[in-house]
Amino acid sequence: MPHRILVALKFTPAGKQALLKAIELAQELGAELFVFHALDYALQELNPADPRIVKQAQGAEQKLAQFIDSLATPAPRIAFTCRPADPALGACREAKDIGAHMIVMGAHRDRTKVSLGRVDYIGQTIMEKAPCPIMLVPHPVG
Repeated sequence: MPHRILVALKFTPAGKQALLKAIELAQELGAELFVFHALDYALQELNPADPRIVKQAQGAEQKLAQFIDSLATPAPRIAFTCRPADPALGACREAKDIGAHMIVMGAHRDRTKVSLGRVDYIGQTIMEKAPCPIMLVPHPVG
């Protein structure tokens, strides 16, 4: 049973669906919930206190807070991390660092297609490099 769930979050409809499913799972299982969002990869060589990184991190925190506030039910406590990184490798590194038992991510393409074409390059890289099992959450059609 997963005790630490990590959401590899893009602020897309599919990413939000994955976060919603992870919140439900965390509540159901009594698991800790972690969210990782990769900021602009081009900024990774900068000091974390650089104003460009700070601005992007604040924007990501606000987007997450707005989504959580829009939920009909209260969300569990969420540990949020964002930093400049390759999205896939950053998510895998975060999963390893926190000892995640599961990574939850969204399917970003049409769920009516029966193929891994629903998973973009980032998702495929996470599936290849993840240190734990992955749950792929399809985005609802409609």
